[in-house]
Amino acid sequence: MLLHFLEAQGYAGFYALPLRDDQGTVGILALLSGEAEFLSESQRETLAILANQTTVAIRNAQLYQQVPLAGLLHPFAAKKKKLLEALPFARWWDYAWKAGLVAAALVVLPWPMRVSTDSTVVPAERRVVTAHTGGIVQRVFVREGDPVTRGQMLAQLDDGEDRVKLSRAETELALARRDLAEAEFRRDLTTSAQARLRSSLHQAEIDLERERVGQAQLRAPIDGVVVTPKVEEKTGVMLQPGDAFCELVDQQRMAVDMTVPETDLALMRPGKHVSLKLNAFPTVTFAGTVERIGARARSSEGEQFFLVRAVFENAGGRARDGMVGRVRIRAGGGWFGSGWYPVGYVFLRTPFRWAWEKVWIWLP
Repeated sequence: MLLHFLEAQGYAGFYALPLRDDQGTVGILALLSGEAEFLSESQRETLAILANQTTVAIRNAQLYQQVPLAGLLHPFAAKKKKLLEALPFARWWDYAWKAGLVAAALVVLPWPMRVSTDSTVVPAERRVVTAHTGGIVQRVFVREGDPVTRGQMLAQLDDGEDRVKLSRAETELALARRDLAEAEFRRDLTTSAQARLRSSLHQAEIDLERERVGQAQLRAPIDGVVVTPKVEEKTGVMLQPGDAFCELVDQQRMAVDMTVPETDLALMRPGKHVSLKLNAFPTVTFAGTVERIGARARSSEGEQFFLVRAVFENAGGRARDGMVGRVRIRAGGGWFGSGWYPVGYVFLRTPFRWAWEKVWIWLP
């Protein structure tokens, strides 16, 4: 039957090798040719080596089919093969074109970068009212929470002794000026010079005592609100020079301290816009600008942060010292320093950084 097949197909030569090992035969390697003697001795040796390798490959494939995991993955491989066969080349090209379009959009389309973090409200300007000359507090004119204006009197210290000295100096000045006028009328140059000298000394004394009387009146250095508790109870208290009487804060212009992770520090720029939402006023947005960026990192819960401060107008005085909330800071840099970045960078920056940190340690 083999001879009939060879004659019918026009073959004159046939050579076959069994594919076998110590476990049995797995197949036959057969070659056909139009010539009867078509193989040399070296070619037969090469075919024997090829037959051995083919036998090992077939036996390994049979062993792989017997592994349980291979049987488990076989249905998935079959489905993948069917899917590849079902999808024509045009459809694959369509998918590739759409994927490229999405990738281009992630690179080309701009999007504003914002950094969100926690914040705490603090006064933008805080002033401590101190006693310059010292003395006993005679009267207090304000309480905690009272709004005050610049120059408004807050308290009066005991200035009785200074007023007595002032009155005495004014009397002495009047006498010296009278003596000066009489001496000039008599053209007494010596007496006139002495009276003029006494007038200058008494005038200097009057200026000094007036300054001390004025310093006994504790006045507000800024427009703000009194935040010292029970300040009205300081009546009768003895204040030494430099002692604090009360504290004022400017309620019309407040600030927020923000903890920015060190990974976002490169995005911070002074003057950038800040949007603030306080927990006490969730429907109100306060707008401000970054004022300064801390120079030293701070640790919290195993992470490094930098303290960034922003200032904002506190219309109506609703924001109070100590309130907390969330802020969104417009980032610096980006395209032409506008704070706009590729949309893919904005949304994929965090996972990409995480993946890069994991891969970087393995790079050469």
